[in-house]
Amino acid sequence: MFEVNILVITPFLPCKGKHGGAAQMFNLWSEFQKQDNVDLHILAHQTDMELGEEAYTAAVFDSIDIIKVATPSEWMLKGYIDENAGSKPFFSGEFQKKLGELLLMREWDVVILEMQFMMHCAELISQKSSAKIGLIVHESLDIRYKQDPEMLHDFINYRQHFFDQLDFLICFSEEDKASIKWFTKPIYTLSLCVDVEELYQQERNQSDLMFLGSYGHQPNIDSVNLLLEEVLPLVKEPFTLRVCGSQLTNELKDKWQAYPNVKVVGYVEDAKLEMAKCTVFVAPIVSGKGVRTKLVEALSQNTPVVTTSLGMEGIEAKIGTDCFVANSPVELASAIDQLLLGALVVGKNARTAVANHQAEIVASKLTYIIERVV
Repeated sequence: MFEVNILVITPFLPCKGKHGGAAQMFNLWSEFQKQDNVDLHILAHQTDMELGEEAYTAAVFDSIDIIKVATPSEWMLKGYIDENAGSKPFFSGEFQKKLGELLLMREWDVVILEMQFMMHCAELISQKSSAKIGLIVHESLDIRYKQDPEMLHDFINYRQHFFDQLDFLICFSEEDKASIKWFTKPIYTLSLCVDVEELYQQERNQSDLMFLGSYGHQPNIDSVNLLLEEVLPLVKEPFTLRVCGSQLTNELKDKWQAYPNVKVVGYVEDAKLEMAKCTVFVAPIVSGKGVRTKLVEALSQNTPVVTTSLGMEGIEAKIGTDCFVANSPVELASAIDQLLLGALVVGKNARTAVANHQAEIVASKLTYIIERVV
């Protein structure tokens, strides 16, 4: 069995209880470090930590450095590349200093960067280490910024300076893999790592609909707006929509609570428990890219899910059996009505469809990828 030293550089704190990327990477790295042949160290560049998160994460991981930074006040790639002046760092001096120290601390076999905004770190890594450099792509930014020429230009300009120093990429869906035309070296796919093992035995709250998201992410705002403005006005059956999730501004909260039958809950301690209680989990995804952790979590609780084709990207559930997919407000509203009435039955055994997202299985697949890279 091979032995490998791995350094992970991430722009967010991998922490249990978080949603989205932070939660799935917590699941993956905490499981991956359990292997006897792996020596894993994490360097986290983190903003907006909640009370207790740093201590909890530090206690879980055998080896981790957490660098606290302020939330960027503007688009982080704005003016990053100047054709005459070269690159400008947008991360803190403390972070760059710690990265330099870590690179000299030992002989790393593999350094993994999370998210495309970390690509510039490859420049320093290649100068100080002979490690293979990999990039985890949480979503294809080429597609995400397709409708915003200025942001797409900034990203492409940034990417062109650094991507040739990468040795491999890891994506979470075949769709994202296919969209990355600019990378000619190996690209691997990995299932999203989600805590799907526990099934809550809960009685469902009749007529409760639920949406979950982080509202610092525009696609989640787009989904709620679509629900409130176009879908729910067409629903005939009585319902209450619970809008759950973090980073809710007062402006959004006031706007959404003004709609009838809407309760803005905000952050919930245990998302899967709330999913197990609701009658329907609604997620009309109309923008953004990547595999949605929330949909995998809802399916793991055998909760009826109504979503769009985009929402099901990278999830191997059976449409019509494990979930219901619709792409227009009329179809979405009809599906919700049928589920509230009990006339449409989906998701009774949906958790079997997402079993491949279990941490142990995904960590094993990552081991296989690392073996091939090294």
